[in-house]
Amino acid sequence: MFFVMFSNRIALANLNKFLAIYFREVDPDHFGEDNKELVRLFERDGELKRVRPPVWARKAVFYRDRGRCTGCGVNLSGLIDTFDVAHYDHMMPLSRGGLNDVTNLQLLCERCNKRKGDRVTVPSNRYRRWY
Repeated sequence: MFFVMFSNRIALANLNKFLAIYFREVDPDHFGEDNKELVRLFERDGELKRVRPPVWARKAVFYRDRGRCTGCGVNLSGLIDTFDVAHYDHMMPLSRGGLNDVTNLQLLCERCNKRKGDRVTVPSNRYRRWY
């Protein structure tokens, strides 16, 4: 089930949009003294600090998106053009309640990522046909 869902960026973006509605309401000050490690995860109320995705998450997103920018389709494998750099973008930006979770990441080239910024956009529906 996870494999099928993980392949569908539009469904994942909608899931993360839904989760962000609730996550934006999180006030880390209410965690209390026993949960200081949770407080350190937050930039401010409802916004997590940016962290580099772990290697396993970057590999999973890279393979799911077939090594191509989901915005413009440019090849980011480094085999065709070594100057195109892969960016792991939060579909639902952290500043809008997005999570640092593999289900909230998509592969973008530098140009598409800078153009998107912290806006919420509809992810590409460019998928590999299986039949």
